[in-house]
Amino acid sequence: MIDVALLPDIIRRTRDEYAARGISTWQIGNGWCDEFASDVLKIWVGPDWVHREGDDFRNVETANFLVRDETSGDAVDWDWKLLERHWDMSRPTDVPEARLVDVAMREPTHIWIAARGRHYDAEHPEGMASFLDMGFFRRWLEPDARRAAA
Repeated sequence: MIDVALLPDIIRRTRDEYAARGISTWQIGNGWCDEFASDVLKIWVGPDWVHREGDDFRNVETANFLVRDETSGDAVDWDWKLLERHWDMSRPTDVPEARLVDVAMREPTHIWIAARGRHYDAEHPEGMASFLDMGFFRRWLEPDARRAAA
């Protein structure tokens, strides 16, 4: 069994290594997230992490949680049934339904680690109960005017 208590420190150390290479936390979440998650998993689980993925942890991405149009393949909404049933996540009450659908249709791409009911990335080494509360997604869920000013 993998010790999830080690994960926050591994994320911080890996984030510091990226910073030493001139890659900011924002950049990790916006282009380097796949490599970052893989680097963290190699340290935490081992170089064969991809073969050990399962109940203890998962390397997940936005596309895992979207409902797609059967004809076009385009994203049309979040898969709330999947999120509620298997991830114990419900719709955020502070975001209008239309905004949630709009963001799902834009398919913001992010990759992170899920372990023991929490979601981890470079911004959230302690993990979040809902990936939609992670900074990457909160910025997408903000009204466009506020996102453009950030």
